[in-house]
Parts: sequence; C-alpha cells; structure tokens
Amino acid sequence: MSASQNKKKTLSLGLALIPVISMLLLLIIGYGIMGLRIEPLLLCSAAVAAGIAWWQGYCWEDIINSVVDKLAKAMPVIMILICVGGLIGTWMFSGTIPYMVYWGLKLISPEYILIAAFFLTSVVSVCTGTSWGSAGTVGVALMGVAAGLDVSLAAAAGAVVSGAYFGDKISPLSDSTNFAAIVADTTLFEHIQHLLWTTLPSFLLAAVVYLIAGHSNMLGEVATPQRVTDIIHSLESLYHFNIVLILPPVIVLWGAIRKKPVIPLMLSACVLALFLGVIMQGLSIKQGLDAFIDGFDIAMFPQGAEGVVADVPRLLNRGGMFSMMGTILLVFCAFSFAGALTLTGALTIIINRLLTIIHSVGQLIAATIGTTILVTGATSDGKLALLVPAELFKDAYRRMGLDTKNLSRTIEDAGTVIEPLLPWTSAGVYMATTLGVSTLDLLPWAIQCYAAIFFALMHGVFGYSERDEAYFNALLHWFSSRHQLTLKQEWVCSVEGVVPGLALLVQMLTHPGDGVVVQGPYYGSFAKIITLNGRKLLENPLSESPDDGYQMDFCQLERLFRHERPPLMILCNPHNPTGRCWSANELEQLLLLCEAYDVTLISDEIWADLLLPGETFTSVLHLGERWHKRVISATAASKTFGLSSLRISNFLIPDPTLRQRFLSRLDAHGLDVFNALSVQAATTAWNESRQWLDSLLDYLAENRRWFVEQATEHLPWARIVPAQGTYLLWMDCKKLGLDDEQLKWVMADVAGIAPSMGSGFGPAGSGFIRLNLGCPRTYLEMAIDGLKRISVKTIKGIPTGG
Repeated sequence: MSASQNKKKTLSLGLALIPVISMLLLLIIGYGIMGLRIEPLLLCSAAVAAGIAWWQGYCWEDIINSVVDKLAKAMPVIMILICVGGLIGTWMFSGTIPYMVYWGLKLISPEYILIAAFFLTSVVSVCTGTSWGSAGTVGVALMGVAAGLDVSLAAAAGAVVSGAYFGDKISPLSDSTNFAAIVADTTLFEHIQHLLWTTLPSFLLAAVVYLIAGHSNMLGEVATPQRVTDIIHSLESLYHFNIVLILPPVIVLWGAIRKKPVIPLMLSACVLALFLGVIMQGLSIKQGLDAFIDGFDIAMFPQGAEGVVADVPRLLNRGGMFSMMGTILLVFCAFSFAGALTLTGALTIIINRLLTIIHSVGQLIAATIGTTILVTGATSDGKLALLVPAELFKDAYRRMGLDTKNLSRTIEDAGTVIEPLLPWTSAGVYMATTLGVSTLDLLPWAIQCYAAIFFALMHGVFGYSERDEAYFNALLHWFSSRHQLTLKQEWVCSVEGVVPGLALLVQMLTHPGDGVVVQGPYYGSFAKIITLNGRKLLENPLSESPDDGYQMDFCQLERLFRHERPPLMILCNPHNPTGRCWSANELEQLLLLCEAYDVTLISDEIWADLLLPGETFTSVLHLGERWHKRVISATAASKTFGLSSLRISNFLIPDPTLRQRFLSRLDAHGLDVFNALSVQAATTAWNESRQWLDSLLDYLAENRRWFVEQATEHLPWARIVPAQGTYLLWMDCKKLGLDDEQLKWVMADVAGIAPSMGSGFGPAGSGFIRLNLGCPRTYLEMAIDGLKRISVKTIKGIPTGG
C-alpha cells in the first residue's frame, strides 16, 4: 500500500498554524526587515508546509503532484507575464509607449500626474473590466510620463494600481466581479451596488490624497519645465510620431471589452507593433524580434543615444520576454508553497475554528476579511481567495440574517484589491514588473486598494447591516414574556421607521383616490402619508365619555365602510394622543367589520410597552389565526427605550402573500437597510432593560398621578382625559373659550410651555393640548406653575388668531 493510500493524520489547530505563521514571520523579518530576496523565503515556507504534509502521512509524490497542480493552474498567468514583457518591448520599438508619454508630458503637469494616473486607469479598467490590461497599456505610458516629470515612481505606480483595481472591482465586465457575485449567491448588479458603500469612499479618499500630494512637496523635487522640454525634443528626434501608433493599445482594449482570449490578443498587438516599428521608425524586423525577446534598446536607432538627454535611455530601455524570467521564478516559488499548504488542509482547519468564535456582525465581517487576505497570501490565487471564504462563511451570514451581497462585497474588498499588494502573488508580481516599482514601494500609495478594508470594517460595526439571530431572539422573547404573544421569526419585516413602513403599505394596499380610515384625534403623520400619496383621509372620530374616555363609534364606522368602501384602516393601539388601549372585545368587533367590508387593518402598536399599572395590552395578533390574512402590526423599541433616532421598526405580517409583497417593495425603495448600532441597541434593550422599564413605568405613573392631582386642584378650566397607556397626557382646554391659535399663544406667552397642539391631530383635537409626562418631575412642576398663570384675567382681550 502506497503512502498516498494510508490514512492521514488530522492536524490540530496548533500544527495547522505552523506553515502559515512561519511564512508570515519569514516574509516580515526576512523580506520586510532584513531585505532578503523573497524567492528563498517562499521556498523555506514551502519546505515547512511540505514537512507538515509528510508528518500527516503524505509522500513526496503527493506533495509534488499538489505543487504541479497549482503550477498548472498558474500557467496562464506565466504565459501572460511572458507576453507582457514582449508587448512592452515591441511597443517601445514601434514608438507606441513613447508616443503616449510624449503627449502626457505635453498635457499633464507634475502636480496633476497622480490624479490623472488614477482617473485614467480607473476609466479604462471600468470600461474593459481588466486591471492587468489597463496597467499594461495606459499604466505603462503614465509611468513613462511620471519618469519624464521626475515624479515619485512609487507614488505614480500606486495611483495606477489603485485606478486599475477600482475598475476590476466594480466593472460588470470584470471576471472577478462576476465570480464574487456567483460564489456568494447574489446577483451581479446587487453586488456592484452594494460594493459602492465601501468602494466610493475609498475612491474619493484616494483622489483627495493624490490631489494634496501633487500640490505639496510630498513627491519631492519634480522636473523643471526645461528638462521636460528636453525630453520631449529627444523623443521627437528619435521617433516619427503619428496617430496610428495608438493602434496596438486600442486593439488590446477592444479585445478586453469583447472578452477575447488574452494571450492571442497580446501577441497580435506585439506583431502589429513590430510592423509599425519597421514602417514608421525605419527599424528592421531583426531589431523588432530582439526587442520582443531581449527588450528594446535605444542603440537600435542609427544615432543611438547621441543628442538625447540622459533620462531618455532609462525611460525607453526596457521590456522583452527575458525581463520576466525573475518574475516567473517568483511565481514558481509562491505556488510551490501554495501547493504544499493546500495538501495539508491547514487553511480549512484554521477557518473552521474561527467560525466557532464569531458572535456578531462586526466579528463576521472582520473574520471574512482576515480569511480572504490569508487565503490570498497563502495560495497566491485570486479566484480561490474569493471562493474559499464564500463557501465557508455563506451559512454564517444567513444565520445572522445578512444578505449574501454583504459577503460578496467583503470578499472583494479584501481579496480582489489586496492581491496586487502582496509581493509574491501573481497580481503583485505582475504589477511590480510591469510598472517597474517594487510592491512594498508602491503599497502606501495604492490607497483605493487598502482603504476599502477600513470602510468594510466600519460597515461591519457601524454601517448598514442586517438583523442577526440575537436580534430576532430578543424580539420574540420580549413579546412572549412581556405580552404573552408568540410570534414567528418569518413574520418580522424590519423597516427604517414605522412611518416610512406605513407609507409603503398605503401605496401597496390602496390605489390613488381610495379612502383610508383613521380614528380622530389621529397622529398627524397618518394624515400626511395618506393625503400626500393621493389617497383620501376618512376620519371616524372617537366618541368621548367624561368618565370612560374615548370609545370607538362602531355605528359610524360601519356607515363609513359601507358608503366609502375603503380598502385600508390604520388603528393606533395604544392610541396616540389619548392613551386609550383597546380591549380584545373592541378589537374583535372592529375586525368583524373589516372582514364584512374587506378592509385590511394596520395596527400601530409602537406604544404597547408603556402601560399604566394594572393595564394590559391586546394586539390584533392576539386574536388568532382567523384574522391573519387582514392584519399587520407595526412595532418598535423606539418609544419604549428612547431609540427613535436609530431608525429601526418591525412590521409583523403573518400572511405570506402580504409579507412577500411588502418585502419586495421594501427592497425596491431601499427601506430595508439600517445601521448596526440600531440592531445592537434594540437587541440590548430587549435583553437587558426589563428592570429599567419597570422602574420607568412606575415613575411615569407617579408623574401622571401627581399632574392630575395638581391640575384638578389648580386648573379649573382643564380636564384630563383618562388613559391606560403611553407617557402622553391629553388635556381638554375648551373651557377657556379660545380658538386653537389663541390657545397656542396662551400656552407659549402666558404659561411659557410648548405642548403639542390638539389641532395638529385633526378636527377632533381642536381645543386640546398634548403634554409629555416622560420627563423629570421638576419639568412638570415648572409646567404646572406656568399653567396656573392662565385665568380669565390673563386671557381677557386676546384677539382671534392670537
């Protein structure tokens, strides 16, 4: 039996970490600190990984086969690198790159070279979907311009890489963009749209830095105008410039857009450039082939370097297939390590252990970023860096209630754009070789690439996020324990606020011109979302008893249903502004009417937790499955815990058809996004604030008792309406004999308070004011002192209209 057939030992987490940590230490200390060549360091890392594989029971043949498999997958990259060398050499030979440099020197001033390099490569890469193509064409030319202007080549290369990978990341033509969407199970354009949350801030940050750098001394001493002129004249003396010289890059860019095979396309551009050099520059075929193989040399011109400035040979003498041999050696070393590491299965062990310690959205995003970077560095494979974390974390995102577009965005933020910043990856090798600047030198200037990670982490902690499992558990437990109401998780549709959700339901459940019933006095926002959406506000005023408070007028409501045939009614329970809680009998009678006239009932139950002692809350969902097809409950933690500014609410929709229609509209209107602070704050409030709420309710009840006692004793013109819930107090001021404008003036100028005027709650609120009892007692004492100043004497002679 061969070693490859023996049962292999399973790695512990400690052993799995050895090859990864050894690679990182070798590269950080050897390459980063001591300046050693990277190739032997990668071979040492490969030896460590191979040693682990041997300990597991793999034989030498297994290890070699794994390395060969990796190198086989790398062969297209190696062939492209060889073609890039030939392409640069022939484009120097033809005058293509010098022609673009010539115009760049004429048109671009030193202070704008970085921003120009960034924008131009961004545009080309977005249009073509290829970072390598944009860097290998306009990027090379822009590096020539930077050299001619004596601008920092590291800064210019960083700007080129930033721009090239901006397009590679968001272009619908990019293979990595499409691949990330596919492996994360999301659509391409949802993926691109979600990427903009992190990519646009990164783009703008990079643009600002490049502008500031260009207008400061960050780039060092730049070329004088005379030196630039000398370079331009030298180029003119060597080449015969003509617009046809841009044909080779045009062919490459056209082929990239049309998704033509890369290698034949590049070789075709090389052949065209070779003939252009013969025809336009008067050079020979042999010299063209020499340029293709060994690189271009200015000595190929009859006059050689005579009469040209010293910078020009350094600018032009480059390219050729052989110039890529060192790069290819680096690829071989990197993929040798990747092959040995893959065989051990170490990455899978590390990542699976990581999954067990993830408990929040922020941790999940951070783990995804770390894993993607780790896989990128360990495998030198950009596609694998997207695939592995997508497969491993997909279920974790779903368990936390996160759409998989968050996963696709994160793996692109940490994979696609980070690959060119690692010196041993194929992208890092390509960019460093093509642009002529080492990876570590250009890295600080590739701002768009690494800034996205910061914004991704920010979004994971503070940004737009989704509800996690802890959120649902807290919500369901709260309703079960606080209100004896059993909810199902699938009923919960979270929205950026109750009012936006109500507006959306008005649009969904009615047509322009339809009536929507509310009970007066009604919350002013109800009127706005009805009338501003072209619907008719139908008011069914509550009847009022001095002893029992407000009651539903079912006779009037039935007449309204029969004559107007409204498809929708909005109920408020507990009622704002009166504080009335509707009983089970009242709600059932209401639902019988809704059933008889085919009316859908939305119950705004945002005040449900704020009850007076001895009172109970009955939701429309308490009444059983019979009514599920026509009831929707709107809830939130905002009133209970003072979280209104964090903008998250929950619409409880038992009927799957209604729910799916609502969710589709939420997505279309962008109302299903909210920041992670709101999710965490609501979750924590439901889990940790029960005792605080009980204390608050006692305080509110005592505030109400005290205020009613004071009003009864000192405000003979006022009548307090009985209530069962909310921290609102509804006070009848009609005995003063004032119109609403006069009443507003008296409250402000005589009493010195600013209550909500009853007129803002519809015609049924005229002559009332609404006061907020959710405040320190000292504020209520000041309010009572002000209200005491109101008397027949103090209001005498107030004209109509205040």
